[in-house]
Amino acid sequence: MEKKQQKKPSGLSMGGVMPRNLKKLNPVSTVRIPQNGPPKQTQQKKPIPKPRPINKRKINPGSALEFIKSNILYAVVPVFILALYLFNINVLPPHMSSTDISADYQNLSDAGSFDFLPVKIILVIFAKLHLFSYLYVRLLSVALMLFALFCFYKLLAGWISRRVAVFSVLLFASSSWALSQTRQDNVTAMLFGVIPVILYLGNLALHSKSTALRILSSILLAQVIFVPGAVWFLLSALIIYALYEKDEVIAGKLILPFSVLMLTLAASLGIILRLSLDIPTQALKMLGLQVGSLPSVASVKNGLLELPGQLFYNGLNDSSSWLYGTPIIDWISAVLLIAGIIYLAKTRLFLTKKRFMFTFLVLCIVLIAVNGPVFISLLLPLAYMFVAFGITYLIDQWLIIFPNNPLPRMLGLGVVGLVVLMIIGYHAERYFIGWPKTDAYHQIFKV
Repeated sequence: MEKKQQKKPSGLSMGGVMPRNLKKLNPVSTVRIPQNGPPKQTQQKKPIPKPRPINKRKINPGSALEFIKSNILYAVVPVFILALYLFNINVLPPHMSSTDISADYQNLSDAGSFDFLPVKIILVIFAKLHLFSYLYVRLLSVALMLFALFCFYKLLAGWISRRVAVFSVLLFASSSWALSQTRQDNVTAMLFGVIPVILYLGNLALHSKSTALRILSSILLAQVIFVPGAVWFLLSALIIYALYEKDEVIAGKLILPFSVLMLTLAASLGIILRLSLDIPTQALKMLGLQVGSLPSVASVKNGLLELPGQLFYNGLNDSSSWLYGTPIIDWISAVLLIAGIIYLAKTRLFLTKKRFMFTFLVLCIVLIAVNGPVFISLLLPLAYMFVAFGITYLIDQWLIIFPNNPLPRMLGLGVVGLVVLMIIGYHAERYFIGWPKTDAYHQIFKV
């Protein structure tokens, strides 16, 4: 028998499976053999491309939902803070004076001094437009406080994180001291913004890429100088930045903000010189001497001894603005504050920020000892900055134990959020419910 010739296995005979690396062949062009002449190859017509759709963006419902979930907290917090400050603002506390104080703002010279000058100019405009009332004064005070809270939040969001900044701004805004001083018939709420405004707007004036934003930040920064004692914070911040910030073009960065600052102050000085005021006495007030003269050693000593009790034990013995027997800083916030101070003192991070904060702490204590408890408003935002670092320290210690497990991470953040809500409830109850029910409150306000 003749042996059949064995055929070489083809691709189709290998188990019926084509090799994976075998590419599809291009379609063979058709050849037409004419009667006369060599064959000519005909070209295949290219398919006509379909027109592209006109910029129709597809919205992914999942990504939109995730965006809402991740940002809803940052939308709810400002609404909550605004409601907290506007709730019964024209009723609580009652107006103590029955006289029309708009007469003090018919002209700027009637205001008596040029401290808080930008706010007093606004009040003069209100009086000229016949819009002056206690409600407008309180609303202006709330606007100043909201701007201070904005700078406070942006500062901590850049330093630490957005989440810690939200926790800290809620604690600062809901503090009984912040509520009591903001909802008054005066303009001392401008004290709350000195430290946050200097640190945040100063950074914008030096490092922002927008020239317009640098100019605007410098103009707003110049207004802080009219807050009594604020000039010391501005000078110390400038010195610390010049000594420790490693920047080869620091002189070039300072030219624009410094020029705008000087022009703004020159314009304000022109207004001041037109007023019939005692310039030396007013200058002492601007340096942080509210009485317009040097304090005695005994008064400074008493102020230093009373400050710890006012902050952490019994508060102020002034029922017109405070529930006596309750501390200005609650004990949980005090623990976080101490933890933040210890953390900053030990860590090698945040070197320049540490210098700012500890220098400002010394200045605040000195000004409170010299001028009395009204300057606690300068210290409060700085205290809650230390609280923010205390929260950061506790969260970091928790995440060291559970570095990769998301469940303990969410549990830790949930506990911090619950503690923040408890502190907010404590301060709100103390201001809105506890204080108005005291006998001293009814005697002072005749309600």
